[in-house]
Amino acid sequence: MGFLAAPGHALIAESKLTMARLAKEPMLVRERGSGSRATLTRLFREAGHTLRIGSEFASNEAIKQMCMAGFGPAYLPLHTCVLEMKAGLLTLLPMEGSVIVRDWFVVHSPAIKPLPQMAVAFERFLKLNGQGKIDQLLALREALPGMALKRKK
Repeated sequence: MGFLAAPGHALIAESKLTMARLAKEPMLVRERGSGSRATLTRLFREAGHTLRIGSEFASNEAIKQMCMAGFGPAYLPLHTCVLEMKAGLLTLLPMEGSVIVRDWFVVHSPAIKPLPQMAVAFERFLKLNGQGKIDQLLALREALPGMALKRKK
């Protein structure tokens, strides 16, 4: 997860962006009840600020499009923004702790219903290769000096 904005957004030019400064900007956010929204609200609250909502969307893709168009900063899963970041359409905000690494979980209940073979294959793929794929995506931070990672559980 990370705070992103369009390359031309005023926040990108700030040398030492803080949560206090970010709190003055209307954020592009997920809908109420989403995990991303809850995490973002908690991050602002823990920093002693109130989340200012610019627009609310039900999908990461809608948020990405609005963010790329310059309508405001967003807090998005970085694995959904790889192409946009590589193409220079989205940029991580220059803020300490801008990137937050979260754990992923695979959950199913075999007692309720056996998994289809495709789901079994996907689960096996995640267990064998998932962390490596996530690590590859996180390697983007190497190209972005000063972007320290903050791990949340």
